[in-house]
Amino acid sequence: MKSLMSLCLAVLVGSCVCSGAAAQESWFNAPSYCEVPQEPEPCPDPDAGLLGRSYGDFQLLRLDVSSDVPGVDFDAKGFQTSFNIPARWNSSLPEFMGQDVFLTTTWLSTTVEDSGTLIDVDARQFTTGVNTYFYLTEDVRPFLQLGVGTEFARSRVTALGASFDLGDLNSRLVANPGLEIDLMDDLAWRSVILTATEDRFDESLYQSELIYWVSDRIYLRGGAIGDIQNDAFGWIFGAGWAW
Repeated sequence: MKSLMSLCLAVLVGSCVCSGAAAQESWFNAPSYCEVPQEPEPCPDPDAGLLGRSYGDFQLLRLDVSSDVPGVDFDAKGFQTSFNIPARWNSSLPEFMGQDVFLTTTWLSTTVEDSGTLIDVDARQFTTGVNTYFYLTEDVRPFLQLGVGTEFARSRVTALGASFDLGDLNSRLVANPGLEIDLMDDLAWRSVILTATEDRFDESLYQSELIYWVSDRIYLRGGAIGDIQNDAFGWIFGAGWAW
């Protein structure tokens, strides 16, 4: 009996020691978790151009025009405003392309005098549509503006002490091809052909500009503007705000 109790006591002590050792080994070998705060990935630097941005700007412009009438040349002055927002469906497009919704307004006025006849001309144009652009490389982005343009021109003719007004209103589809290239982190070159009519491409205008970012939101843009036939040439310059 005594030997049986001694045997049971030895078994009990042995099991306690083993369980204590196992618990101690489990405690020391328990995995240690340390929560290391993950730094957010930095956002990629925006392109130096205007594609894919929300912005609005105002530009002054002037065109020196050579007419078909010998000795009658004139200059047209006015302004241009542009507004642009990225399309809401861009997330569903491939990474190499994007789309913007744009609105451009242009106003020009000029006065022409010939042989005692005075003509005052005011021309306004409103163009809206979708601008589709592609990334050929990280810095080179061709684009195509598709939309509708509405033009209104009013002319007042004064001759022999009398005057009368003429007006013309028309709408048409527009397809303006262009190219935007990043030259530096804060400088880009942008060129676009403003198509005239469907059957008279030679009457189209071209607009070639540099875009310089003064800050993250304020930019200057300006350059040359003219027509394909080189009958008109001038400058355009202004500033804008991006958000």
